[in-house]
Amino acid sequence: MPGTKHLIQCHCVLPQYRKMAEPVFHKFVVYSKLNEKDEIEHKLVRCNNCDAVHRVIDFCKSEIVTKIEDTDVILDEEELKLGLPDKIIKILEKNNSDLATYEAIDHIFEEEMWNTEVVIARQTQAEKINLKILQIKGEASFRLKSESIDFINES
Repeated sequence: MPGTKHLIQCHCVLPQYRKMAEPVFHKFVVYSKLNEKDEIEHKLVRCNNCDAVHRVIDFCKSEIVTKIEDTDVILDEEELKLGLPDKIIKILEKNNSDLATYEAIDHIFEEEMWNTEVVIARQTQAEKINLKILQIKGEASFRLKSESIDFINES
């Protein structure tokens, strides 16, 4: 079954936004597996800013779970690295990849979803989005490529 990266919102506010009249709540990327009906499999994740535990319940939706701040059931990057090839780990570390990217790649290897691509770095400049993409062709076959996407800023 495939999966997807998506944003969820926490209740915390990053320091640079604390003095704003309208608070800007922190959002972070998570990776979710999809079931046969293309519904998200519920799971627990931890906010990368305040460590609050969230239960992901749908695309871009979560609920904060109280009273389980000190849980060990949420996988971290070090645990996910155990099932990945060393060359891929080096690429992810070099690109400062987030937990969601590690989870996406781990899922590809777990399900042997070869010929799959994962964006491992993204940079926006003017009217372009520059991407670094890891193509996973097989268990020991992968390569990197970069792409630029033009977009129109309508603001």
